[in-house]
Amino acid sequence: NTKCISKEDQAILCRNEQNLCMDQELFCTSLRKAVEYDKLGGTIIHIAECFIESKEYFESYFEYCIKQEEAFACYHRLLETNSRFFEMNDSMNFFARNAKENRKLKFEDYMIMPFQRLFRYKLLLQTLEKALPSNIEGHELLTEAKDVVHNVAKNINDAKAKIELEKKTDLFLSRLHTDWSLPKRWHKDLGTCSLIGTLDVRPPKQKGSKRMGIALFNHYLILVKAKKADIYEPKFWFPIREFTVEDLPDTPCNAVSEAEKEIWMGCMTDSIEDATLHHDLSFQDPSKYMIERLFVSSLDLTSKRSGPEDRTDIDLDHLHIPLPSGSTSFSQSAIFNKPVKNSHRLSIPNFSTFFYPPGEGLRSPSSSRFFSRGTLTDKLSNYRSKHFKSRCEAFDANFKDVYATSLITAKGSHRKRGSQ
Repeated sequence: NTKCISKEDQAILCRNEQNLCMDQELFCTSLRKAVEYDKLGGTIIHIAECFIESKEYFESYFEYCIKQEEAFACYHRLLETNSRFFEMNDSMNFFARNAKENRKLKFEDYMIMPFQRLFRYKLLLQTLEKALPSNIEGHELLTEAKDVVHNVAKNINDAKAKIELEKKTDLFLSRLHTDWSLPKRWHKDLGTCSLIGTLDVRPPKQKGSKRMGIALFNHYLILVKAKKADIYEPKFWFPIREFTVEDLPDTPCNAVSEAEKEIWMGCMTDSIEDATLHHDLSFQDPSKYMIERLFVSSLDLTSKRSGPEDRTDIDLDHLHIPLPSGSTSFSQSAIFNKPVKNSHRLSIPNFSTFFYPPGEGLRSPSSSRFFSRGTLTDKLSNYRSKHFKSRCEAFDANFKDVYATSLITAKGSHRKRGSQ
């Protein structure tokens, strides 16, 4: 009975589920026949071809899965605001619990079944590929069949990640303090962030580093300080094309993981290459690439506000952003048509593991904890390490709902390995 909800809500909840169910029945029938044929012939050809020929059916999962969050939001909204829907849902659950089959699944459980089915098919093909001898007839087709399902799953994950980043980008930009040189009306022209996270940054003329929030766009980089959990103060903002990424393996280190470093390096390198190409094209067709002219740089503004006699005092030498393990330098060769020189650098040095030690017994020769256990120096070093970690976690909490999922995963994996 769907009279208690509107057609719009019904469409959001069901999506293309009816077509999926019908196609699923046809696919299962074909798969059963394929299994019988392969049993008789001692091959795997028909099973593999059944998956390959059903490519269009598997691709239809994309439409259903990509709208899952919207469907769940609609479902919970109806439970809270529509008493008739709530009663119908409750009575269906009661009937299912008391049926002979004693089904304990709720309506929301059925909503995720297409997800589970898709990934079980992928697991089935992987199991067949490993379990069957490689010389069985049709074994090479299993790889193609597996790719059919894998590509659909990958496209779903990529699309969901993009949607998530778009939401986090909007949330990040909405929290920027309004008193800076990029008006809100231009925010949409920045595009979607490639990464949002936190890093230790060493500002010019300072020995110590400061932790900052970093938003990496396709062509732009914004560094912010968290005034509150929902208010960010921009400290630096500039075109990403002004910089290059270098590896500096011998630079002193400061914290987190190799995986996080690789994510930042890869995204920064890709953004720089794309932004440089975009900038070159802007000269060939200015009308098409007007956006390139819209954005200012905090580095450029600093130079303009200072007189010729004191420009050396505000020169942005050695602006460091430490990245995990390995070391990386992010250096600016020229800013806004100034003479080319490598005077502006964003260095991303090595993050050593001794800040997050996996065990009491590990010692880094470069750290004071290399001395005997239980010494005052050792205890002081441990205290500093814990204090540094606590400071980072407290700062990062201000960005927890905008942090890129890939960076969260990298941090979580590092902590898990460290606790083992």
